[in-house]
Amino acid sequence: MKKRKIKNKAKNRFLRILLIVLITIIILVLLVIILNLILRKEVSLSNNQIENLNKIFPKEHIKDIRLYEKGLFSIGSTKTIYKSIYFENTGLGKYFFENPDSNKSIILLVHETVHTYQSRNSFGCIKMSILSLCSQFIAYLKYGSRNYAYYYRIDSDTNLNPEQEASIIEDYFNLKFVNGDTSGINCINCENYEKPKLIEKLEIRTKNILNKYNYMQ
Repeated sequence: MKKRKIKNKAKNRFLRILLIVLITIIILVLLVIILNLILRKEVSLSNNQIENLNKIFPKEHIKDIRLYEKGLFSIGSTKTIYKSIYFENTGLGKYFFENPDSNKSIILLVHETVHTYQSRNSFGCIKMSILSLCSQFIAYLKYGSRNYAYYYRIDSDTNLNPEQEASIIEDYFNLKFVNGDTSGINCINCENYEKPKLIEKLEIRTKNILNKYNYMQ
């Protein structure tokens, strides 16, 4: 009887500690969200940006995209949460807001907009975020850089991670609509393809990727 009382006390103590931890986590998350809402600054898409995004994505999707600078979610690196893009405060994010209509900025915007397309509902957002983080972490462990998570093979049948999908659409846009150089793309086995043939292959893959997420209304 005494042992049972001790066991019940230990169990109740564990449950109380667990409850306190959960409440603390919830409060911290709410504080982060509230601070981010206070600190962030929304930036409207320019007409040029909208025009370029229309070349790839449905108009009804583009009108729901929100761009933000500053805020807690802009710390560290650019992040996409649902249909909101938080550009980092330094590096490419800083360049983007200083040169919003440059080719480099538009290409970056296309890449991040792919992530909003992958995240068109709550499940898609969570799935995309987890897969993206895992692929970058694995790339870092294997190769010493998370950038390897973005590289792809043009004819590979293996499942693509979210960053590879975004890289394919980014490269397609770059080559077809910006007249970019094939030497600057993320493909690791495309050196033997002529540019027109490469654009053709990337266009097919781009359509397949976008069709993959059509169910997520």
